[in-house]
Amino acid sequence: MIMTAIGDTDFGVQIGIGFVGKVVTAVLGLIGSIVVARIVGPAGYGVFYISLSLSQFIENPITGWSTACKKRMTESDFDTAEAFGSVLLVIFITILVGGPITYFILDAIVDGHVIPIAVPLLFIAASSYWALNMFLSGRTNFSLSIWSGSLNTLIQIVGKVTLVVMGFGVWGMIGGTVIGPLVVLPVLFYWIGVRPSIPSWKSVKSIAAYARWSIPSGFLGTALSRMDMVLLGWLVTASVAGKYQVALQITMPAIFISNVISTGLMGRVSNLESRHQDWKDDLWNSLSYGSILSVPIFFGSLVIGEELAVTVFGGEYSGAGVFVVGLALYRLIKTQTAPFRSVISGLDRPDLVFTISLVSFVLNIVSGVGLWWVIGPTGIVIATALTSAVTYLMTVRYIRIITDIEFLRTLPFYKQIFSGIVMATAVYGAKEMIGTASWLTVIGCVVLGGLIYGGLEIALSPHLRATARGVWADFSSRE
Repeated sequence: MIMTAIGDTDFGVQIGIGFVGKVVTAVLGLIGSIVVARIVGPAGYGVFYISLSLSQFIENPITGWSTACKKRMTESDFDTAEAFGSVLLVIFITILVGGPITYFILDAIVDGHVIPIAVPLLFIAASSYWALNMFLSGRTNFSLSIWSGSLNTLIQIVGKVTLVVMGFGVWGMIGGTVIGPLVVLPVLFYWIGVRPSIPSWKSVKSIAAYARWSIPSGFLGTALSRMDMVLLGWLVTASVAGKYQVALQITMPAIFISNVISTGLMGRVSNLESRHQDWKDDLWNSLSYGSILSVPIFFGSLVIGEELAVTVFGGEYSGAGVFVVGLALYRLIKTQTAPFRSVISGLDRPDLVFTISLVSFVLNIVSGVGLWWVIGPTGIVIATALTSAVTYLMTVRYIRIITDIEFLRTLPFYKQIFSGIVMATAVYGAKEMIGTASWLTVIGCVVLGGLIYGGLEIALSPHLRATARGVWADFSSRE
């Protein structure tokens, strides 16, 4: 029997490696997005991301099953080879049936020819990639799941930019996005490093018991994360949806560290709990430092969100600043919610995750449509921030019910809030003094804010300094 031991891995080292991968992915993605967004314009950009949102929604049967396989695989008495075989089996069955069905349904209900063809192509390529990547994130080398994203992004960028520059427009974006996952699949197989085996009926039933909650939770989670894009495309215009996507990309660094932590935390909690070992220190560290980037990005967005959007993506994206602020707040709340959610999943309570997702999804739709009628497109992003706050409160409530955790927030997080406020005040003063008429002054404000925030954090947080030294020492000692 092959078993994983993610509970024994150097968690801080893996997070550090994964964070570097996130930064590389973001830089590559931003470069490609700027080039493509300027060429295709807001309307074409919006159509592509509407297609991508739909494909991500229908990927959930595969990724939800893979999440269940990851959970079982991290338990001390479950055969990893059987879990891997279960992933591959469901990928094959779902793609064989799901692709053609998706095309015929969309062709019947959607005007135009782009979305009915684009969605199945994106679905087939991306679902296979994400299923295997999800499984890899449960292995001891889970940081490689982040680096696979870097490789995937690099290939996609080269493909998209090349095809768009050649004049293929939206179809170039679609083609480049499909090529990346297909090329990376063999790499994922190699990194997983497990020979799959046919799962026993007992293993399938155990995985299915978790998947019956993780699959619908995935549907709701994806729908919730992409609902703003769908609502904007439906209720407003593709151009506004494109501006929203720009705001998403600008605020993306806010969740880098939180996402890397969440990638490994669920499996780590699952493994340690199955061995009756303590995992609370991992949660404390996750809450302490998962928001260390989201805090300055939120406070910075209040001061120069609009200027940053226009400077990076061009004057056509004027008006995206309000989306930048709303999404920065949403991401800040999410970074404090994600560790608790990982713990709930790791403690084998996917039913609670489903309940949280269901309530959040319904609230997001009702409040999004309602606020759109009252105040326009801005109301949709306000509804998202409101929903994230409710999600946080529900998650904390369930944590209190199923665990004996005595902390919900940590001192390092409060110090980050203080540093963020000081940083925003200083940047606002600099903005008023020198203005933001050129891209040089905008970049100058960003650099100034980063130096002030980083300096304050280093000065105010001895625990941060000790943690950084510890991670570096662990990393340096690796052979």
